[in-house]
Amino acid sequence: MKNKLLIAPIALVALACILTLAACNTGDGNDTTAASEETTTDRTETESFTESVAETENESTTETESESESESNAETETQTESETETESETDATTELEVLVFQSNGDGTCFVQYVTDQTIKGIVIPSVSPSGDTVTAIGWGAFADCLDLASVTIPDSVTSIGDKAFINCRELKNVVVPAKVTEIGGACFYGCTSLESITIPFVGASKDGEDHTHFGYIFQLESSYMEQSNYVPQCLETVVITGGSSIGDFAFYACEYITNITLADSVTEIGSNAFGGCVGLKAIDLGDGLKGIGSHAFSACWALERVIIPDGVKGIEMFTFSGCTSLTEVILPDGLTSIGDSAFNGCEKLKTITIPQSVENIGDKAFNGCTSLTSVIASVGSYAAQWAEENGYTVQNP
Repeated sequence: MKNKLLIAPIALVALACILTLAACNTGDGNDTTAASEETTTDRTETESFTESVAETENESTTETESESESESNAETETQTESETETESETDATTELEVLVFQSNGDGTCFVQYVTDQTIKGIVIPSVSPSGDTVTAIGWGAFADCLDLASVTIPDSVTSIGDKAFINCRELKNVVVPAKVTEIGGACFYGCTSLESITIPFVGASKDGEDHTHFGYIFQLESSYMEQSNYVPQCLETVVITGGSSIGDFAFYACEYITNITLADSVTEIGSNAFGGCVGLKAIDLGDGLKGIGSHAFSACWALERVIIPDGVKGIEMFTFSGCTSLTEVILPDGLTSIGDSAFNGCEKLKTITIPQSVENIGDKAFNGCTSLTSVIASVGSYAAQWAEENGYTVQNP
């Protein structure tokens, strides 16, 4: 009975709570919605703020990383430059250390030898560490420097000894200064990678009378008949910066050379000077040339074009005979004669202009020029009469 009496008040209290809750739920719904919206708005603003802060932090982090990378790159570049400068200084120091100079006792000296034959490049100074002017490279100074790929010779040098660069098999380009008056025999013997060379004259000495052939600097005892065995096959370009003449047979049978340039100081080209240079494609004769010997360019099979300077007055016999690729020859005003068989066998020569000054054209001068059909010559001139007599069409210039 007592238990039943206790349950009743509890039930009444529970019922009252339920009714109160119901009344709250059925009250003004706008307050709840507003509260919900305010809560949502607050949440959105909070999220936006959070995202903004996150973005700011990310940007700050990115900028910091970028600045860090820039600083790192700057440090790396500075370090690289520093290393390069250090290497350069080391190379310069090494060059001076490996070179041994011998004084002549008169304020001059020569390079005697190197202490390290593994060097790959060398710049010879014009003044030695002791203050002497470097005027020569001695006998065998760089002999057997098998890895030497480059050498710079100062303008102060006037002579280079025998076998100075013998067996420098990686040497590709050489420039011998203009003041050099003597180059020793076999100076460049065994330079099997040599592609181009600039020299102040051809042979052993400037305007000398002995050893005037190009091959002398590649083999001490060779003659022009043997030079094709010693001139490197890879050597294609030869530039001659001085001297007054190219001697007889100077480049005879140097079959792999393709380009030759002569200095304006060269006035004479000897007989057979370039005979048998079957690979020669182009030659610059310079502006000072006055005479070209017989057979000078005979059998230059690859020669395509020749401009003969104004100072040349005559073309000797067989000068260009057998130049089977020759398509153009420009003869100078003032030329007076064309020798026998001068252009014999120039089968690709189609047209030639013969100056009015020409007074004599030798026998078979254009024999075998199977493509030659017309001659450009002034009407009434010797050349025009000669052309008509030999069956060529004459064109007035």
